[in-house]
Amino acid sequence: MLSAPEFRPCAHTLLLIPVLLTFPACSAEHPQQLATEIVDSAGIRIVENNARSWRSGTAWSVEEEPVVSIGTRLITDSDAYALFRVTDASRLSNGGVAIANSGTSQVRIFGPDGVHSHTFGREGDGPGEFRNLRQVMVTSGDTVVTWDGGSMRIGWFTPEGQLFREHVLNRGELQRALKPPLIRLQTTRMLSDGHLVSVLATMAYLDESSSPDYGTLFRLPQAVVRNSVDLERWDTLIVQPGREAVVFATDGPMGLIPTMPAYQRDAVVAWGDRESRICTGDQSVHEISCFSSDGTRTIIRWSTPVVPATQEDLTVWRDERFESLQGLIPEGRLRSLLSRVPSPETRQPYGRIFLDTVGNLWVVRPPALASDSRFLEMTLFDRNGHWLGDVTLPDMTPLEIGNDYVIGLQRDDSDVEYVRVWKITKPAV
Repeated sequence: MLSAPEFRPCAHTLLLIPVLLTFPACSAEHPQQLATEIVDSAGIRIVENNARSWRSGTAWSVEEEPVVSIGTRLITDSDAYALFRVTDASRLSNGGVAIANSGTSQVRIFGPDGVHSHTFGREGDGPGEFRNLRQVMVTSGDTVVTWDGGSMRIGWFTPEGQLFREHVLNRGELQRALKPPLIRLQTTRMLSDGHLVSVLATMAYLDESSSPDYGTLFRLPQAVVRNSVDLERWDTLIVQPGREAVVFATDGPMGLIPTMPAYQRDAVVAWGDRESRICTGDQSVHEISCFSSDGTRTIIRWSTPVVPATQEDLTVWRDERFESLQGLIPEGRLRSLLSRVPSPETRQPYGRIFLDTVGNLWVVRPPALASDSRFLEMTLFDRNGHWLGDVTLPDMTPLEIGNDYVIGLQRDDSDVEYVRVWKITKPAV
């Protein structure tokens, strides 16, 4: 019989076990511990990072120009290079790329030179068809594994696109398993070990201070859960504050209207390395929790200066919110409400997070609202949670990061999509 994921508001325990391991800096004049590891009374490993370990000449780099570019401005139904709503991509053993082109419900295979090889899949609910293609993963033997969030279906395909196995989750059983306060499935993704990671929204507050008052910021908690595909096992990894919002009370038919605040904090989740690690954080402080396949938790902390919020970005936020809510609230009242929304003093401590195929954690540095940067600034931690340093990527949405490559999604000024591959250079240490 199915049981609901256990709801456990998390709390940090006291650090009771002394330092296990330290990493001294190289300078004898100014000794500094790069990282300190501690295990607390609950068995949680905590890595406190004080400085980057990369020295001059050892940092990784990514070239601004891609080695492969897939995409075209020519939009025709038969053109395999015309990409639409790309949701994921994964590298084949020969250097080619499998792309989840959800706009056409297809997986498109391209060679290492970016030349189209073949396509499989179509819209539908039958075998080998997709309703909402969300993920593609290339595993051993170039088996292409897909996750369809619309039909809750996992498919296993040969490199040529022949379906040889599939598993469909029972949506009814899934819904019956979700009992209050875990009431709504926000997203589900596939892990390489055959499990799924699900993010569940709740309607219960972690404490009274998170209960929303009109015109103030609040965050409903969310749970990150690892579950088996047969839904017989649910492991609640963490419950943490979710997306930050502010609610306006109106006199109109809409009643209460939620909107996003400036520098909105949100819970972020990463998965995708070959050992099925899951990392997550809530953007409150410089801290991210990573869970191994057996559920062991490591907390990664690091120290960097906070980035102040700018008046320019706050003005942009108010203008955008005013435009999006105009007509729902009288103009004068709307401007008054927006002026009373608490303005943050700093940006989020970090943005999105990603796991590469060898277990390194890539963290987007504090994002700006009014930024036109052509680059994506990343902070990098190795699989043990030690702070390596910073890497600059071209502005993109990373889809897969490997040992020596990055596959990312870019859009041009006309919103045309391109999947591109960049080479990672790692100097010998």
